[in-house]
Amino acid sequence: MKRKSFSLGRFIYDNTTAFMMLGIFAFFSVFAEGFLSIGNITTVLSSSSVLLLVSIGMCFVVISGGTDLSVAAAYGMGGLVCVYAIRAGIPAEAGILLALAAGLVFGLINSFLILKVGISVWLATLGTLFIGESIERIVTKGGTPVYLSGVDGVFKSIGQGTVVNIVQKGANITIKSSIVLALIIAVAAAFILKKTVLGRHLYAAGLQRRAAELSGVSVGKCVTIAFVVSGACCCLAGVIGGAQLSSYIPVNGRYYLLDAIGTVFIGSTMHRRGFANVGGTIVGVIFFGFLTNGLNLIGVQFYWQYVIRGGLILFVLAVNAYQRNVWALRTRRHQ
Repeated sequence: MKRKSFSLGRFIYDNTTAFMMLGIFAFFSVFAEGFLSIGNITTVLSSSSVLLLVSIGMCFVVISGGTDLSVAAAYGMGGLVCVYAIRAGIPAEAGILLALAAGLVFGLINSFLILKVGISVWLATLGTLFIGESIERIVTKGGTPVYLSGVDGVFKSIGQGTVVNIVQKGANITIKSSIVLALIIAVAAAFILKKTVLGRHLYAAGLQRRAAELSGVSVGKCVTIAFVVSGACCCLAGVIGGAQLSSYIPVNGRYYLLDAIGTVFIGSTMHRRGFANVGGTIVGVIFFGFLTNGLNLIGVQFYWQYVIRGGLILFVLAVNAYQRNVWALRTRRHQ
């Protein structure tokens, strides 16, 4: 059997995002004091749980062939339902379950509008985004934050609980329970997408819808599952966000919408064929987390941070697209 020869171009193409991350780490390690300290690294990782959950939900929808603009509203609804349930005297455990149920309903509404009514994915999820955020404002009488006091137990633990806390030589190494939960869900999602029939059907539905239908794949079922998973993940993220702040901040989910899209598509550059995947999405979340942290440490104003982040995203995607086109051309020439 003939062994494949090493190709520098292919290696660069397969690892564009990894090289970008190494470059960012090298830059901030020189110019941002304390960037590579163990305490800073664990803090950034622990603070990434909410974005990771929202991004996992987005990843499922992208794999199935769409984009979910309503993740911001689903995040808000999760926090709203849970916080108001607790304020009404309902046990925190029941409040969390109600928030997850709200996520399921959110996903079912999106899939109904897309599959049964025939509205395009972009317009359907844009509509539910506006409606969901309007409900947040109506319930909170214009967008007034809702604060909780004296909350303990599961609700506090899910957002503020600590799994590991080591103080050594002045460094505080902290791993929050929220990131552990998010990583467990990420591992389960990766297993489903990579090792199960459902995962293969989701990819088939997104890549070649008509061919998938002819092969007996229920595309409608796949789309519904993708949106339900997205709604549940985002509502759980909203619960964690509310627990971290001990409050509910209306329309706070907008902060995660564009980041979630960015992490999924940056993560797709980690796949040889450019497919969205959970492993790459995790890398995208880490990419955003350390980029934001490094920019804050060197004192870059927040409004310039968005310029830099947008430019880096475009750069990664442009380089990846260029490498893909070059590699495809070379492959055709050698066939």
